[in-house]
Amino acid sequence: GEALIVATLESEVRASFAGARIGESEGAYAPETTPLQCWRLTVHTLFRRPVFDDTEAARAVSRLHNHAGTWAGSRCLAWVLMPECWQALVEVGANDSVERLVQRFKTASARLVDPRQRINGWLWERGFDAQPLRPQCEREAARRLVLEPVRAGLAGAIGEYPYWSAVWLDENHAQH
Repeated sequence: GEALIVATLESEVRASFAGARIGESEGAYAPETTPLQCWRLTVHTLFRRPVFDDTEAARAVSRLHNHAGTWAGSRCLAWVLMPECWQALVEVGANDSVERLVQRFKTASARLVDPRQRINGWLWERGFDAQPLRPQCEREAARRLVLEPVRAGLAGAIGEYPYWSAVWLDENHAQH
């Protein structure tokens, strides 16, 4: 039933939006990006090292999500910090781009992590993976995103994993 529908939708989305490894050249997305378009992003640590197995590094980058300057006119809808990567759903603002948003995140987060965790000053690999989301699919994409630690065997349930959040959690708390 529902699992088959979700699997079918996921395969349709993958076929429609083949994710590409993106360099950080300005404007690579400019022609296709529409105001407030949502994207699923993945940024890997350099050499995919498990930097965020370190509690202090993970906490520092997690706190960054609460700083408005990181997002400028954009918004982070959901995120999860895995040992070797950061994954997020972002809504790109009208005066922003995916590239600039990722660059701001990489720069700010690298400054927060202890220099011993970096290689020659670098924390993140060049480029990033980006997939546009279909309109109105943000919540379902967020559910899949925050389950990544469970799928990876890092936790038995999402509530057991400390490094994730979603804007809808705040909405749920405000309603109660």
